[in-house]
Amino acid sequence: MFSSFQFTNPSLERIDYSINKEFIADGVDPISIEIKTNINVEKDKEAKEAVVSLNMIIGARDNSMPFFIDATESARFKWEEDSISGVDIDVLLKNNAASLLISYLRPIISFITSSSNYPAYHLPYINLKDSPQN
Repeated sequence: MFSSFQFTNPSLERIDYSINKEFIADGVDPISIEIKTNINVEKDKEAKEAVVSLNMIIGARDNSMPFFIDATESARFKWEEDSISGVDIDVLLKNNAASLLISYLRPIISFITSSSNYPAYHLPYINLKDSPQN
């Protein structure tokens, strides 16, 4: 049985990755990496679908962090309104859709960082409740 809230194949829209060669680890393990998220929802109420894009900025471009990643993953989501009555579709698009997109970014970020001089970085669980939304 399928959910009334479906999505297309997510795609990596863009990724910018760089190592900070001047970074010096201070012996603290694990290194605390700053993560910023932004969720963009372009909803078409008549078609009962939306394109959701999740942008993640991980680390910083300066020598305070070992690397910098700016990545955007997106997918088209569709729903059957009659089947999900009583559910706030905006909450589904912001929280559930963005969480799904994180699960697609997670192995990409792990793989890219594992190819550096630093250990692979595994994205932690992220609370999207306070993430900016456009």
